Amino acid sequence: MSCNGCRAHVEKALQEVDGVQEVSVDLEKESAEITMRTHIPLESFEKALEKSGGNYHIEIPQDSANDPEQAKEYTYKVTGMTCMGCRSHVETTLNGIDGVKTAKVDLAKEEAKIWMHKPIKVEQLEAALLRAGGNYHIMLPGQEPPQQKVKKKDTGKGTGTWYCPMHCEGDKTYSKPGDCPVCGMDLVEEVSVHKKTLEFTCPMHPEVEKEEPGDCPICGM
Repeated sequence: MSCNGCRAHVEKALQEVDGVQEVSVDLEKESAEITMRTHIPLESFEKALEKSGGNYHIEIPQDSANDPEQAKEYTYKVTGMTCMGCRSHVETTLNGIDGVKTAKVDLAKEEAKIWMHKPIKVEQLEAALLRAGGNYHIMLPGQEPPQQKVKKKDTGKGTGTWYCPMHCEGDKTYSKPGDCPVCGMDLVEEVSVHKKTLEFTCPMHPEVEKEEPGDCPICGM
């Protein structure tokens, strides 16, 4: 979950499971309290979330006193994330790696906490991120990310008017490409009204350009 819309969506999906009396989902704690008439298997809730759409998952917190094989927690540094869409993309990718029990990614800390029973080589985690697309890298704390090629700024498509995709300064525009003075994101050029075809781009990843609307292949926005 990344916003209150997600929280409401999850709460509604869980509430519709047969036998559930009441559900309360906490976005900040990433937890759900469920009151049910009789015990309902965890798989029923997981299937309900999958059926409702999105990328939500539910699990019972492990108790170390009752679980001698409890997964161990490992902390890694993650670079390349710029928004909650990136965070979700990285977290989904890490959770899909064989051997990973749970992965939680923190955008602000640029950090990933991964629980696994047996250590997985960081090279394997890095390879999974590379296959998933984007420019994300994962490494042990203290390590430096690989040298990245500096991407040339877009020189323009003829409109001559640029704006911040996050609209940090409202409708303010600029006469040349560069970085937003507020958030640092690449400025995006306005689409010319004289273009024969529409062009769709991701506000988080302006290098993505498509002729039809849809989801960003990098972050899913």
